[in-house]
Amino acid sequence: MKGSTLLLCLFSLSVLLIGCGQEEISKQDATQSNSIANPLNGTTKFGLSEDQRQEVFGAIGEAELRASNEAETKYPNDLTKYAELQRELVTKYYQECKKKYSITTGQILEIVQEGMQKGWQ
Repeated sequence: MKGSTLLLCLFSLSVLLIGCGQEEISKQDATQSNSIANPLNGTTKFGLSEDQRQEVFGAIGEAELRASNEAETKYPNDLTKYAELQRELVTKYYQECKKKYSITTGQILEIVQEGMQKGWQ
């Protein structure tokens, strides 16, 4: 992952943690991996193969980039309004990813951490 993309990802994760007050991220949720060995495709976590988790990781990156681009287009010269809109859009797009992949916020955090550790693109 490139440096600027990594920085954006970390920023967006902090936005997610702040913006998802409705869903309490419990310690168990953030650390429970429910992993089982899969000889054909690495480890399965949260019912997702490694390839599927890479797909989630990519979707999260796309969601963050989409939110940033949309906010920048709407507020190119107003950093405060840009940040507010970007935060709202990241939260919205993360919710869409959670629904699409049937995962929780804590699981997203684990998948992003795994992706950063493994250098997924």
